[in-house]
Amino acid sequence: FFGHRGHVGPQTQFTCERGLLSVGQPNDELPTVSQETLSEIIGATRSRVNFFMNKFRKLGFIEYHNRKIKINKSLLTFVLEE
Repeated sequence: FFGHRGHVGPQTQFTCERGLLSVGQPNDELPTVSQETLSEIIGATRSRVNFFMNKFRKLGFIEYHNRKIKINKSLLTFVLEE
């Protein structure tokens, strides 16, 4: 859908960022979405999704609240600047 399964690198990160924004907007809390589901949406492996979700959390792009993902505006700003 968004990329090639298993592809590693900047394109995979971009695809993961866009994938998150395709299922929610900044300040949205997404319902519980598994990394498996996100990997199917963006066409990457679950381990790559896990890697980037951890990276996005550390960068402040997303937060976890009660097993839900909150997308912060900083993710949208970052994607638009790419």
